[in-house]
Amino acid sequence: MCRADRQGRTQSLYRHELRKMEKDLLRIKEELKRREERLEESLHGTREMADELREAHSRYERLVRATNGFVYAVDLKDGRVVNVANFHGCEQVTGYTAEEYEADQGLWRRQVHPDDAGRILNQMIEFSAGASVVVIEHRIFHRDGRVRWLKNTSVARRDAGGQLVGFDGLITDITDLKRAEEERDTLNKQLRELALRDPLTGLMNRRGFEEELKRLWDLSLRHPFPIGLLMVDIDEFKALNDAYGHIVGDRVLAECARLIQSVIRGSDVVCRFGGDEITVLLPWSEANETRGVAERLLQAFRAHVFCKGAHDAQVTISIGMASVHPNPSLSTERFLSRADKALYCAKHSGRNRVCVDDVGEGHEVPDA
Repeated sequence: MCRADRQGRTQSLYRHELRKMEKDLLRIKEELKRREERLEESLHGTREMADELREAHSRYERLVRATNGFVYAVDLKDGRVVNVANFHGCEQVTGYTAEEYEADQGLWRRQVHPDDAGRILNQMIEFSAGASVVVIEHRIFHRDGRVRWLKNTSVARRDAGGQLVGFDGLITDITDLKRAEEERDTLNKQLRELALRDPLTGLMNRRGFEEELKRLWDLSLRHPFPIGLLMVDIDEFKALNDAYGHIVGDRVLAECARLIQSVIRGSDVVCRFGGDEITVLLPWSEANETRGVAERLLQAFRAHVFCKGAHDAQVTISIGMASVHPNPSLSTERFLSRADKALYCAKHSGRNRVCVDDVGEGHEVPDA
């Protein structure tokens, strides 16, 4: 009986242990199932993240292509470049692949236009001085030999201590923009030239003359030098117009302009001041030198035959002359007024002569 009881108790314990093991196995199975579900969720999330990363990378590449540029990364150690990585688009901009740049670390330096090498150096200098972003524009020689303009925008990478460990950048081709800017500047220059030129004679007009006078005047106040001024008026021009017509009068005016330019220096400024009045501005010209130019102009006009072969007209001029060393107490308006008074003197003293301003009073110069 005792033996049978022991066997019964043993079987009972065995069954109890089996039930316990079954429960433990069930719990383990459920835990494994939960972990499997979490792993599946994690893998699903990872796949979604990978898909998002691929889509983001695709958007990035489309964006970079749209800017006609490429991204690069530079790693530094102790202030020296230890690695450079060029990404998608570099071949489109430079003509060289990322692999070619990786194989030849000096390739980029050789591509930079020698006149712009200092700008590349300043990029590192500005980063070393604490700049976060550096933007430079410079030229390179493309693989095909053409010069290309680039905009190079770079952002510093620093460690926790603020030490520069590298920088990342975006390079875009701005050649077309630069070409458009050059064309715009050329057009603006041409428009300005047209605005300051008299279309009939090709001389500077009054506005251009006044700007040039102010420029020279201000320069002379800083770095003293003398300025001479001749106001030239064609004698009896109205009578010439009445006799031959305005077309001939215009031809005479144009011929007068060319004759004056043939006598003066290349540094002198000639202007059609208005109507038949022409002014000549002579920088770095003392009074005696200015007077000599005036006398040569008188002689040139006396010897010249205008509209030769058609009308063979004789034309003389009257000249008012002023000369000054600019100073703060004298204005350009006063200077012009002095030459104008001298011209008045020349016209009312018989014409075909030069009169010299003498502190606001005109005095005739004896005929040479």
